[in-house]
Amino acid sequence: MARKRDRTFTGCWKCRSRKVKCDEAKPECSACRNRGLACNYGVKLVWVEDNKLGYKSDGRRVRRCDLTWRGYSTLPSDVVDYLIVRCDESESQDGPSTFPSPEWLTTSHNPFSAFRVQSTGSSHISGETSTTVEIVPVDDSRHVIIHLGLSQSMMEHPDLPWQEKMLFHHYVQQVASNMLPFEHSRNPWKSYYPAIALSSSCGDQRSLYHGMISHAAFHLAQLGVNQHEAYSAIGSRRYTTAISELRPILEIEPGEFATIIGSIFSLMFAEVYSGQSSKWRYHHKGAWTLVRQYRDKIPWNTTELATVSLQCLNIIKIIGETATGIFNDVDSEGSADDPSQDSDTSLSSLISATPAFGFTLGAGKPILDCISKINKLQQRNASRGSNETSFSQRDDVLEDVLTQLNSCRRKTLHSSQAEESSEVSHQSKAFLFATYVYLYRTIFDSPPANVRRYVSETLHHVDAFYSKSNGNFSIWPAFIAAVEAYTPEDLEAAQRWLHRSTCYGMGNRQALRAVVEEVWRRRAGMADLVGVERGVIAVDWRKVMKDMNYDVLIV
Repeated sequence: MARKRDRTFTGCWKCRSRKVKCDEAKPECSACRNRGLACNYGVKLVWVEDNKLGYKSDGRRVRRCDLTWRGYSTLPSDVVDYLIVRCDESESQDGPSTFPSPEWLTTSHNPFSAFRVQSTGSSHISGETSTTVEIVPVDDSRHVIIHLGLSQSMMEHPDLPWQEKMLFHHYVQQVASNMLPFEHSRNPWKSYYPAIALSSSCGDQRSLYHGMISHAAFHLAQLGVNQHEAYSAIGSRRYTTAISELRPILEIEPGEFATIIGSIFSLMFAEVYSGQSSKWRYHHKGAWTLVRQYRDKIPWNTTELATVSLQCLNIIKIIGETATGIFNDVDSEGSADDPSQDSDTSLSSLISATPAFGFTLGAGKPILDCISKINKLQQRNASRGSNETSFSQRDDVLEDVLTQLNSCRRKTLHSSQAEESSEVSHQSKAFLFATYVYLYRTIFDSPPANVRRYVSETLHHVDAFYSKSNGNFSIWPAFIAAVEAYTPEDLEAAQRWLHRSTCYGMGNRQALRAVVEEVWRRRAGMADLVGVERGVIAVDWRKVMKDMNYDVLIV
């Protein structure tokens, strides 16, 4: 009687090919070591094209490839996405999953199980989330609901409905990443704010939590998911709840300013993502007034969260003012000589002096200072009239701005090869050249032909950024360049950016796209009407935005 053999498929590839017993020693087995052969236990992939001959099997398969998954139903795309995510889960992860896998999703039903890689053990930033997922079948077997497991702190809230857990996970993993142009360890929306929101021990924290859920729901609604109306309704309900939680806190002297500002941010960006045009300004004005009122009691540098929150608030103020030159809105109340303007200027300068100001936008402090000075000069011209403006004062400001911009430009000429090709570099250079465009178009009303080289440089760095990154490029420099594009090359580059920027589920991007295309339409119509080149036709995008009843936050 023949001896019974235990057949395994875990030996090295060389022993399988030679059809000999492998002792499976690591890193190399004894048989390969004794013969000086290369020993390998890794995944071996063989690609066979239709018009080529077959390949010689190493003896692992006992059936043909086309028979491997015969009899199994075709997996829905959501399940395939889930299984791909599971490929990179650590094999050493022990303990039960937050959400146990359903019975119908067995290991043998996973066509990607052979591709699992060993965990590198890389650490993540604070607030790390797990990747445990549950696929829950619904009545329609063609669709599934992905049930996402969260961090350990999220597991402490088992009574939360699965939909809240999914939306919170979506916020941390997707929405928070979109808030910065590239991954950064100090991203407050991915680390600080979620951790505080889960505490839910007081009104400002509960407001932050509901605001984040609203933000995530509006994002999913803008992505065009099947339940668009349902997610929009969730976003609206949570938005209302967040306001009701925050209102009593604002009626007394606030305690934790960073948390309150974060709550207002969540409401403001819920408006931005939902596509609401102008309500974000009311939230920003409320937060700015709060900081101005209690500026002597704010712990400016005591916590990282406080510093980053105030920086973001000031950045939004600077970028938001670029669209207020022709608006009489909540942020442009009062004249340039109003004493409150001096208070705002000193407060803005105080925040700008904090370390790493501008990193959340992808622009450096000198560039944001230049944009702020251009804003103030434009507001002064609009309030007093160009004939009454002190030309010497204006010249001093212009000289200061151009000196700063030229200094930043010289520094880019001496950057290293690695810095030149980095996504951070492309982001900052786009801001640099777009600020030139903003200066000449806003202060001098120069036609597009006079700023064409800066427009082309800006759009070049936008393309270069996307060639190296999947990040969410800051919209301000690209928008400032796109509205002044008129040559076929620049128009094509601007169209590429518009297509990319509207794929992130942010409602304000659709409005900005409409503004850009309307500027192009008006410029082309006026040029054809008078028979001149489009490059000599200046169209003020702020006037177009006002005519379209838009007031969009350009971040």
